[in-house]
Amino acid sequence: MYSILRLRFTSWTITRSQLIYKRGVFAVTTDYMELYRVNDYTEEQTLLERILGLKKVVIHSTDKSNKTLTIFGIDRKIEVVTYLRTYVELSKRERNVYEIANY
Repeated sequence: MYSILRLRFTSWTITRSQLIYKRGVFAVTTDYMELYRVNDYTEEQTLLERILGLKKVVIHSTDKSNKTLTIFGIDRKIEVVTYLRTYVELSKRERNVYEIANY
């Protein structure tokens, strides 16, 4: 029962500059990830998620408190990564953040 309540009281909000992760049944915790810190994204599906038509998106960032954030229970038809990528690129441009890759 607690797992169902925990899932029910978990939310993710993508704004123009932040990803907001709110969770908790009795006590609520809210984390804010600045989008300009996001480095990479991964979409994953377990067999059960495929059967249920769901997926999860794993976000990798340089944020010290949330290096990896998993958004779970997403309808597989929703293009979260495309939406998120648009705002990440916009946020990086507004803050003049450029990635330097060393290959």
